[in-house]
Amino acid sequence: MFATYQNAGVRVFDIRDASSPAEVNAVVPPKPRAMVGRQAGRPPVIQSTDVFVDRDRIIYCTDSNAGLDVMEYTG
Repeated sequence: MFATYQNAGVRVFDIRDASSPAEVNAVVPPKPRAMVGRQAGRPPVIQSTDVFVDRDRIIYCTDSNAGLDVMEYTG
């Protein structure tokens, strides 16, 4: 299962054993070089909000402050 955790990036969990899920991977993008969000005074930190993984294991993660991160899952 793929999940986002705001400023903790994208987390990947093995949920085959539903009574004991385990985090198996994580990616925390670097802080934004340029801010996409337009809120005044917002600090330049990541803000991972949504994640989509396609059949080819390409991960698309939106970031309220930095735009879009595209990654490939190889785990």
